[in-house]
Amino acid sequence: FTSAGKRRSAYWLSSLWLLAAFLACLWCDALNFASSSSATGRSSRSMLQAQQKEWSGAGLQHLQLGVGRVGQVLANLAPQVSSIVVTSMVLLGVMGAAGSNDGTAGGPEWNTNVQVSVSKQQGTSDDGTAWTRITTTSMRETRVGAPMKELSKLVGSLRSTLDQAEASERLLDELASADSSRAWHLERLLWQTWYFHENPVAMTLLSEGSNLMDEGDLELAKQCFLHAATLEPSWAEAWNRLATVDYLLGNYNYSLKEIDKTLELQPRHFGALSGKGLVYLKLERFQNAIEAFQDAQEVVPASDSLKHNIEYTEALQKEAAMMHF
Repeated sequence: FTSAGKRRSAYWLSSLWLLAAFLACLWCDALNFASSSSATGRSSRSMLQAQQKEWSGAGLQHLQLGVGRVGQVLANLAPQVSSIVVTSMVLLGVMGAAGSNDGTAGGPEWNTNVQVSVSKQQGTSDDGTAWTRITTTSMRETRVGAPMKELSKLVGSLRSTLDQAEASERLLDELASADSSRAWHLERLLWQTWYFHENPVAMTLLSEGSNLMDEGDLELAKQCFLHAATLEPSWAEAWNRLATVDYLLGNYNYSLKEIDKTLELQPRHFGALSGKGLVYLKLERFQNAIEAFQDAQEVVPASDSLKHNIEYTEALQKEAAMMHF
């Protein structure tokens, strides 16, 4: 009995030790699993956030590209006589969260609100011919006062003609409410923006033409600008440079036509508006010159040079009027 009891006790004791070791292993595995699950969860959440951010960026690009086409799509959906208004938020530049003013994380979301109104009318003429008239209008409202650092970064990140167009509109909105010191920086950013084009060949032609114009080789410079405008006819700055060199060559009528083309593509091009005033001055069309300078001043209200040009032209106009008497 004693010997058997000792054997039984040893047996049960060893069994208890094995059971404790087994439970300890299970506990360690449970802790490891919980830890790995937590890490996996955090990793999954990080991946999901990154993917959501990527999707948001892609969605923004599609939104920006789609604003220009929305009129045609909606017009096709409109029956007979209709008016459809679509409002979209076009986010421009480097975006921040909300909170500070430095354009970093926590900064304001500087943006432009674009409202596009499309109306479609259909009818029949007296001779039985069916007609359709589609009218598209847009209204822009831009929040201004973005940090210059953010605007400089926006211009430095241009990659496409769409980027250039959006940056140009945003900077022009900023310019309309800027004081003289801020306006000077904004004008530099605008010239840099207008100089950009996604076609490197056209940009090279513009650069070469500008260098030649600075060196006084106006005829060769004109050929470079003409080639650039022919290659990219929707590039406003190519036409503006062509207008500039024709002004310097004394081809004032050609210059006016090229200025009109520039303004057709970019109505707020203050360089072309001011240049138009200079051409009219050469032609002694003083009232036209004053109006052109005033149009430019509406784009750059803080410009002292435009104010001086208006005053100078008004003095010339009075002097010419007195001479006629």
